[in-house]
Amino acid sequence: MAVYSQEATELMSKYREADEAESVAIKALDEYMKAGGGELIRDLSEKMESAHAKKLSIYNEMQKYRLD
Repeated sequence: MAVYSQEATELMSKYREADEAESVAIKALDEYMKAGGGELIRDLSEKMESAHAKKLSIYNEMQKYRLD
């Protein structure tokens, strides 16, 4: 298990929030697809990509604070 400094605590919280946002976007996309999809699929896909990119950015920032 990775060990992080105190500075990473806030980033870990942001990472969890980003992970939740990504999960919500994926769920919305899945529900929309089950309903038949449509033109909004692009918008949902972009939101999902944005949430994932934010999560990765936070994760990469958090790695700077690893102690191990």
